[in-house]
This record gives sequence, structure tokens and C-alpha cells, in this order.
Amino acid sequence: MSYNKKDPTQTSSFSPIKHWYEIFILLVALSWSWSYDMPMALSVPLRETKGLTDQNIQTLFTVACVPNIVLPLVIGLIIRKFGPGIMYLTLSMVLVGHSTFCLGVFTTSYTLMIIGRIING
Repeated sequence: MSYNKKDPTQTSSFSPIKHWYEIFILLVALSWSWSYDMPMALSVPLRETKGLTDQNIQTLFTVACVPNIVLPLVIGLIIRKFGPGIMYLTLSMVLVGHSTFCLGVFTTSYTLMIIGRIING
């Protein structure tokens, strides 16, 4: 049998769902990186219009990093128990956290900004 001809008994490995899933994961990773750096991009407007200090802005970065100390272990155990499909819930927390942070910026609530950064972390 020639290698140039396709064997009709073999199935194709192309799956459009797999490609959409990979694009989704890529977009989530990019949006997390973008939303992680959001306080730095907004540091001047946050200082001038919302009255935050440099210490407050640095705290926004710190609270986003603290969950990353424990969560990789916890998420690893959850994935092992429930399977990789549970990651959709975990990845949706990026949207929830960033939305909470944006609501905090809009309402000038530093507490909401902190909560959003913790969820996003």
C-alpha cells in the first residue's frame, strides 16, 4: 500500500472541537496575563482619581500572588478527583475576579478591588 493514498478504514484525527478548546485556553491565558497587569496600567489614574497610594497599588499585586502559594496543590487534587472538565469552572474565575476588580474601580471601593484580585489570583 502506498503512503500517498488515504486508507478509508482509518479515521481522521482532526476535531474542530479540540481546536476551539485550544483557542479558548489560549484566550484565557492571555486574558489572565492582561488582567494581572491591570493595576500597573491603571496606576496613574488610580492615584489621581481614586486617591490610591503606591502602597495600595502594590497590595493589589500582592493579594493576587498569595493564592498561588496554595491553590496549585488544591486545584491539582480537585482535577485528579473530578477530571480536567472542572477547569472550566476554575478558568471562569478569571472573569469573575476581573469583573469584581473593575466594579471596585468603578465604585471606588478598595475592598472590592482586593476581593477581585484575590479571586483573580
